[in-house]
Amino acid sequence: MKQKNSTLVKSMTDKIQESSETDTKKSDSFSKLIIFHLDNEEFAIPIEDLKEIIRLTELTPLPNSPDYIMGILNLRGHITVVIDLHKLLKTPKTSDSSFKHVLISEIENSSYGILVDQVSEILNVKSAKIKKSPELLSSKFKNQEIKGVLVLDNPKKKSDKQRLIIILNLPKILEIDELSSVNKNIKNKSK
Repeated sequence: MKQKNSTLVKSMTDKIQESSETDTKKSDSFSKLIIFHLDNEEFAIPIEDLKEIIRLTELTPLPNSPDYIMGILNLRGHITVVIDLHKLLKTPKTSDSSFKHVLISEIENSSYGILVDQVSEILNVKSAKIKKSPELLSSKFKNQEIKGVLVLDNPKKKSDKQRLIIILNLPKILEIDELSSVNKNIKNKSK
């Protein structure tokens, strides 16, 4: 099982790198999304917002930091601030699931890692399947934090139930002055 997960993460990382190298023009008709789990909910992030996916390794705690910053890690010479998305978005954690992967993103020359329970798949979806986020969802999150909701038929369940996957706007979520200042402090101290 561990071997299978490791192969899946490697495959997904390769696809992210391929996508960022070959998909310089975004097609109007399709979007590539990384699907991941936080608690019992499915979320997605456009593949172009990610640099890579890694398995969670030991984090170095960062004293006197906001509660959503879980620590830092050294990723091939780059210090990456690792964030608990539950705490950042102020959504309650309802299960005892544990973080297994870190989604790595670079925003304005700063490296961030997002803790997720599991990365499940990469989907190439028609843009028509992405719906505007409903009012109720906008009240749970800030409006700019969500790009939309992906509506998919659920082949695993024989009922009419559809999969609804919230598509997050990662660059907007990470546009927090606190994060920017933490990253600047880390860069200044590492010089």
